[in-house]
This record gives sequence, C-alpha cells and structure tokens, in this order.
Amino acid sequence: MRALWAALVAAFLIITTAPVAGASEIHTIDIDAEIQADGSAIITDTRTFEATEGSEHYISIGNLRDSDVHSFSVVLDGQPLTDIGDWDVNASRQEKAGKSGVVDTGDGYELSFGFGEYGKHTAVMTYTVTNFVYTLSDGAQTVYWQFLPRNMTDTRSAKISVRNAVGVTHTQENTRIWGFGYEGESEITANSLRLITSKPIKTNNHMTMLAIFPEPLFTSNVSRPEDTEALIERAKEGSDWDNSNPFNWDSAELFSKAITVIGGLVIFGILGYVGWAFLVAFWNMLRPKRSKSAGSAQSGPRTPRAESEYWREVPYDGPITDIYTLRGYALPDLATALLLKWIHEGALREVQHEAGWVFKREEAAFAIVHMPQLHSDVEATYWDFIVRAARDDGILQRKEIEKFTRKNTSEVSKWQTAAFNYSRQRQVELGLRTVVEKKERVFFISYTKKEFPLTPAGKDMRNKIDGFKNYLRDFSLLNERAASNVLLWDAYMIWAGYLGIAEEVAKQFNIVDPAYGQQTSISTTAVATGTYFSNKMDDVYTAATTSSSSSSSSSSSGRGGSSSVGGGGGSSGGGSGGGIR
Repeated sequence: MRALWAALVAAFLIITTAPVAGASEIHTIDIDAEIQADGSAIITDTRTFEATEGSEHYISIGNLRDSDVHSFSVVLDGQPLTDIGDWDVNASRQEKAGKSGVVDTGDGYELSFGFGEYGKHTAVMTYTVTNFVYTLSDGAQTVYWQFLPRNMTDTRSAKISVRNAVGVTHTQENTRIWGFGYEGESEITANSLRLITSKPIKTNNHMTMLAIFPEPLFTSNVSRPEDTEALIERAKEGSDWDNSNPFNWDSAELFSKAITVIGGLVIFGILGYVGWAFLVAFWNMLRPKRSKSAGSAQSGPRTPRAESEYWREVPYDGPITDIYTLRGYALPDLATALLLKWIHEGALREVQHEAGWVFKREEAAFAIVHMPQLHSDVEATYWDFIVRAARDDGILQRKEIEKFTRKNTSEVSKWQTAAFNYSRQRQVELGLRTVVEKKERVFFISYTKKEFPLTPAGKDMRNKIDGFKNYLRDFSLLNERAASNVLLWDAYMIWAGYLGIAEEVAKQFNIVDPAYGQQTSISTTAVATGTYFSNKMDDVYTAATTSSSSSSSSSSSGRGGSSSVGGGGGSSGGGSGGGIR
C-alpha cells in the first residue's frame, strides 16, 4: 500500500513539475525604451527564443487609453523583414516567413512576425508608443506601463531599461520607480530606470513599471484626473507593499491557485485524507513570499498643483512629525527638519573638527550641548541615534553617521516605519485623514481592509504645504518681510529642511536679510551639514537595504530595490499573451 501511495505522489510531482520536453521558450528579452521630448517612446525589444512549434512570434499590447502604436519593424537574425501591414494569424508558417505585420485587437495591437524555420532565433523589434508619459492632476508626470503581459511564452530572463532623450540625469530626488509582477529588482541609475528579473517569467507573471517624475520633464499633452498619491496607492494594491492586503496575493495568482486546488480536489478526491494533506503541502510550497518589513511604506512626495499658488505662513504650528507624510519621507526630509530644529533650540551646535589621518582638513560637525524638547517617541528615537552615533566625545562627525547607519539598518528601518504610523495616526486625530474599513473577500478568506484617505481639511493642509514651498522658493516674495525676524526665519528654515530646499532657501535668506546670518544659529554651513547628515544616512541605509534581503522599505518608497510579484494593476500597455504561437 505504501508503494502505491509513493507511486501516486511521484506521478503527481512528475506531472505538475516536469517541463514539457522540447517546448518553445524565450531565452532572453532586453527592452530599451527611449522617452522623447514630447512624451512618446521609441521601444526596441531584442529577444532570443527557441521555436519548436507554431508559426509566428508576437507582442501583445493593450489598454492603450490615450496612447497609440506605430512604426513597427523587425530584424530577424540580422535580416530585415517585410512589413505587410494587416497580419493574418491563420496563414501558414511558410506564408508568414520573412514578413511582419500588425493585428488590430480593438483595445490594442499584436505586433507579429513569422520566424520561418524552427530553432533558435534573435529578433530585434522596434516600435513607437505615443503619449507614453502622462501628467497627473498635481503636476507630476508618470510612466505606468506593462512591458510584458501575463500568459506569455515562458521566459528565462528579462531586462527593461527606460531612458530619456532630453538629457535628464535620474536621481532618487527627481525620480521614483516600482517594479510589479515578477521576482527581481528595480533600479534608478543616472542614465536609465531598470527592471531586472532574478527568476524566470512564467504564465502568471508580468513586468510593469511605475515611474514618477515629481517635476515635469516632458511636454506631454495627456493628463489624468488622478494625483501621485492615488496612483501609487492604486498600483500597490495586492503588492508586497499593500498594508491593506494581509496576504499580499495578486488576484490573478490567487485565481490560478484556486483553479489548481479545485482541479486537484476533483482528480485526487478519491485519495481521501492522505491526498488532501499532500495537496495542502503543495499549496504552501507554491504560496508567494509574504511582505518583508514595510519600512517607510508611503507615497512619494508630490509637486504643487500650480507654480502660481502660494501660502505665506508656516502651514502647521505643531511638530512636523505630525504631518510630514503629506509631502515627504522620514529620511531625509523629516530627519533634516529635526536636526535644524535642534540647532535652533541650542541642543546641537555647529563646530569644526580636524578630519583625515594623512591629509588633515577642517570639517564641519555638530556638538551635542543638551537634550532638546522631544514631542514624541519618533523624535526621541532619532535623538538617540544622534547621541549614539556621536559616541563618547559628543561630536557628531560625517564618518560617524555613516558607520552608525551601516551597523543599525534594522533600527533605522523600524524608526521610519514608526514615524510613518505615528504621523498617519496623528493626522487622523487632527481630522486630516479618516479611517475607512472595507470588508474584502479573497476566494474563501475574508479580511478587513483599512484605508486612510485625506479629508477636505487634509487636502487643504497639503495644498498649503505646496504653496509654502512655492513661497520659500520665490526670491521676490521673501522681500515682503522687510524687518529682520530671526525666530520667523528659523521657523522657515526648519520647514525648508523638511521640504528638501534648505540650502537653496538659506542662500536667499542671506541676500534678502544679510543680518540674519549673523544672528541665527542655523548658519549656511549648519544647514549644509545637517542636510548632508540626513542625506548620507538615507544613502547608506538605501544602499545597505537594497543589497540585502531587507530592501522592502527602499523599494516601497520608490527608490529602487526588490520588485513585487503582486500589484501593478490598471497600467497601460499590457494585453494578454505574447511570444510563440
């Protein structure tokens, strides 16, 4: 009897896990998308594949909305193919050989070509997508495109690079990126935004990129009635970064698993208890990984609706920790504001110290003078970081903030999570957000989904913050404050630190009010040093978490890192299918 059970289990494993001998397969996909000044993109898709069946290879593109596709061409094994326009899917392999064409599906296109003889081929496909970039309601621009759809031919590895033809250098300050639908990485480099797989692309996978440009880079004429925060939240639904989804299951993956379970029950139901136990074990083996530490899982900062909107007063009188998530991150934004606040209060003092072993040099640092007024555990924890990093001599040096962050990435990650949760809860208490509970059901499992949308007061506060940033950046408006007012300028400077423009504003203050630089403890060099410390902590933390398995905080905030198998719904571009048929 035992031999019979063993045989059944072995047969099941062979049936469900063994690859089909000689099946067609795509070995590599390398997609290069170059965004033009008008927001269109020229896409070059290079593929190496093995065809053992079928008669053609095709790319499925759908959900185009305001976009269109044109100028499709193919070079196969070094030879240009003849474009015949409308493509006949039912033609024979011999009739399709040496030709390419397009199938209009109503909601998109299938870009097709005949591969001719069976065997290994390399194809270079080029086409143009109009309105590849669109503008959001808050002025930011975005690319939200599914480059590889579900139900494609199995693919061993894929890489996607998005470049621009306008000479913009990408940084973590002017670009955010997320990768959905696959196991791998997303990356921001100076010249491109990249998605790279670490495991093969299977039927239920897809490759979708969401890129956010807070400041407009292209002259796209297409806009959507959705702001940055709403788009990011929508894209993250069902992802590893979706706090409302306790299981982090993508709906298509869940459906596939449901079919697997139901089919298994029908086929092996007669096996009774042992068969069911085996199926449960197999289910657990296939389940996707749960989300890692959430880190500072918040939406990226958004740009103002219009550069002409101003707010001339500090938007909020309480601690910035209460409201910082409306427009920023714990690192570096909140951290910079806290450092400048403590300098203003006299808890930190700018000093010079001798740095370097061989080539000595004077370097700015902060001396710890006394404990500041701490309004929350969030502030207290960050102050503890500063004290511990400075060590026994009480002088916080540049190299010490780097060492501390590198050795304590887990603590820094927990602090960012705690800061985010605290800020969100305070906004609920202040009436800036509300809590909405929705009952959700995924297959046979029910759970409560919590959302925290902004109230009208919250949206008004966010607009005031945007307007205040515009005001601080407008040199001419600062002249309205004729009399020197150190307390007012210092408050402005602390907010400028939170908004990421402290060094820019400090230079303007010294022009508008030269006396300010002599009267304040927040000097230009103190601003530069505080900004350096918080940015360096952010850089070291991001580098450390991206290179380890705990990169979810970085990737969730759009700084690059691990991708999410789930999420990415509602994008443009992806149809269904593709590859060899």
